[in-house]
Parts: sequence; structure tokens; C-alpha cells
Amino acid sequence: AAGGGRVDWSVAAGLSGFGDRPALSATVLCTLDASTPEEVVYTGKKGTLRLHRPAHTPSRLTLSIAEGREASTDETLEFALPPVPAGATRPL
Repeated sequence: AAGGGRVDWSVAAGLSGFGDRPALSATVLCTLDASTPEEVVYTGKKGTLRLHRPAHTPSRLTLSIAEGREASTDETLEFALPPVPAGATRPL
């Protein structure tokens, strides 16, 4: 292993059936070994909601409403991040 057997560089999990909501599921990937898009996608019966990178402070999201198996209506919303609080620094 890249970490000499002491470090897990990547982990993935598939979760399903949360309590009284057996139809819910989640897939999670976390890695230190690759450049990932850091996006979040919520998928439902009628479409998807994508939080664009970086997911921890997104300034853009796309709502896709399914119109069939291969077609959807997409709407992308963009918004500014709130101002940096006084005394805080913004990473370069």
C-alpha cells in the first residue's frame, strides 16, 4: 500500500435503509490519493440537485428535473459567498 500499510488513502461506503426510510441510500467517497470534484449530488424520484465544487462552500447549484429517461430541464443558480468576517483571513 502507498502508506506502507499504516494509512488508508481512500475509503468508500454504500449505505442504505435509514431507520424507517428503507428507500434512502447514500454513497460516500473520501480520498487523499486523488483530486476529486468535491461535489454533492442529491438524487430523487423527480431529478437531481448538484452542489458544485467546493461542496463545503458552494456558490453554484444545478437543479435538474427529469422529463424522461434521457431528457431533463436544468436550472443553474449562482450566488455570491457571504463577506469574510472582520479579522478572518481568506486562504490564497
